[in-house]
Amino acid sequence: MNFIISIIPIVILLVLLLGFKTSIKKAAFISLFYTVLASVYLGADGNLIVVSFGKGLWMTVWIIYIIWPALLVYKLIDTIGGFKVIEEKFKRFSDKLLQLLIVGWIFPSFLQGVTGFGTPVVVTAPLLMGMGYSPFISAIVPLIGCAWSVTFGSMGASYLAARLVTQLGPEESLIFAAFGAFFLSLICILTGFVISYIYGGFKAVKKGFLHVLILGISMGFTLNLMVKIEPCMASFTSGIVGLIFGFLLVRRNKKIENKKGMSFHSAFLPYYILIGVVLLVMLTPQISSFANTHCVFGFSFPETSTSIWTNPAIETYNPIKIFAHPGSFILFSAFISYIIYKKKGFSIDTKKILRETTSKTIPSFISIAAILSLSSLMTDSGMISVLAQKATFFLFPFFSPMIGTLGTFITGSNTSSNMLFGAFQYTTAKNMRINPLLILGSQTAGGAIGKVFSPTDIVLAASVTNILGREGEIMRFTVKIGIIFCILIGVLTMLMV
Repeated sequence: MNFIISIIPIVILLVLLLGFKTSIKKAAFISLFYTVLASVYLGADGNLIVVSFGKGLWMTVWIIYIIWPALLVYKLIDTIGGFKVIEEKFKRFSDKLLQLLIVGWIFPSFLQGVTGFGTPVVVTAPLLMGMGYSPFISAIVPLIGCAWSVTFGSMGASYLAARLVTQLGPEESLIFAAFGAFFLSLICILTGFVISYIYGGFKAVKKGFLHVLILGISMGFTLNLMVKIEPCMASFTSGIVGLIFGFLLVRRNKKIENKKGMSFHSAFLPYYILIGVVLLVMLTPQISSFANTHCVFGFSFPETSTSIWTNPAIETYNPIKIFAHPGSFILFSAFISYIIYKKKGFSIDTKKILRETTSKTIPSFISIAAILSLSSLMTDSGMISVLAQKATFFLFPFFSPMIGTLGTFITGSNTSSNMLFGAFQYTTAKNMRINPLLILGSQTAGGAIGKVFSPTDIVLAASVTNILGREGEIMRFTVKIGIIFCILIGVLTMLMV
C-alpha cells in the first residue's frame, strides 16, 4: 500500500506533463496537494510539512541565484547586439553540425566539469538561442549534452557524495569511479549521435559520424583515464580535451569576411570572464578554501519523522557559499562585462535590463518552488525510500541505474540522489553478494542520466529560453532519450554482474 501511495505523485506529474501537456507549475502544484495528504496518511505532522516546504523554498533561492544572473548576462549581451556578432562568427564555420556539437555538447560538458548545478544549461541555452537556434532546440540540446559529465562534474560533487555515504576507502573509491566512468563514457559517445539526430535526423548522424566518434572517444578515454588519477578533475579535463579536438576539427568559411564593428571577443566577453573566474576559484587551493569557508549562509532544520522514515536534524541545510556559488561567478562576469562595455561606449539601459530580467525570473521561482517543495516532502515523508526498496524486488542490477535516475528526477541533483540511495544500493548489493562497487557505479550513472529529464532542470532550460509552459513538450522528447540510456546501463550492469 505504501508503494502505491508513494508512486502516485510521480504518476500525476508524468500524466499531466506528457499526457495532458500542462505546465510544470500546474502539474507540480496538483501533485504537491496530493503529496501533502499522502504524507499525513504516512504519519507526517504539521511541523514536518512546514520544514519540508522551508527546505524546498531555500533550495529554490539557491537555484534562482543561478537563473537571475544567467538571464542578466543574456540580456546584457543582447542589448549591445552581441548575439548577432556571435551568430555571424559561427556562420563562418563551414560545418553547422560540428558547430552545434561544440556549443551544445562539449562546451556545457566543460562547464559541468567546473560548476554544474544547472549552470551549463542556463549559460549554453541562451547562447544557442542567440546563435539562431529555436528556443526548443536551445533548451533540449544542453540538457542532453552535459548529462554524461555530471557525476564527476562540479569538481566531483556527486562522486564524493556517493563515496561519503558508503564510507569507501581510497582503493574502493577508484574502482567505483572506474565503473561509473565506463558507463558514462558510453553515454558520452551516444549523446553526440543524439544531438546529431536532433540537428538533421539520420542524415546528420551519418554526416557527423566520424566527428562524433573522434570527439566522443577522446572525451570518454580522458574520463576513464582521469578517474584513475583524480576523479574530481575527470569531467573538467574531458571537457578541455573535447574543446581542443573540436576546434582542431573546425574549418572556417573564408568566403565570409569579418564585418567592422564589435568583435566576437567583445560579444563573448562575459563567458570568457566566467570561465576564467571559475577556473581561478576552483583550481587555486587558497582561493578555493577561502571561497568555501567565508560568507556561507544556510538555515538549520529540526529532526522530523513519519511512521516509516526519520530525517535527522540539519545544522546548515544546502548552504549558499557566496564566493563559491555558480550564481556569484555569473553575476561577477556580468558586472565586469558591464563596466567594460560602458567604457567602450555601448549604450545600455540598466534599469530596463534589471526590470526585464527580474520579471522573467518570477515565473521560474514559482515553478521551481513547487517542484522542489514536492521533492522535499516526498523525501522527508519516506516516499522515495519506499520506491527505491520496492524496485529491488526483481532484477536488482537492471533497476540499479533507474533508482539513481529516480533520485535525480525527484530532487534535480545527482549528488542528492547518491546521498539518498548510494548507501542503500551499496548495502543491498553486498547482501545479495553482487559487486557493490559495480552497483554504485550504475547508481551514479543513472543519476547523471536523470538530469536529462529532471523537472527542475527542464524549468531552468525553459526559463532561460523564454518558453515556460512548454516543459511538457521538452520532457516528452528528453524522457525518451533518458529511458533508452538508462535501459542500456541496466543491461550492461546485468551482464557485468
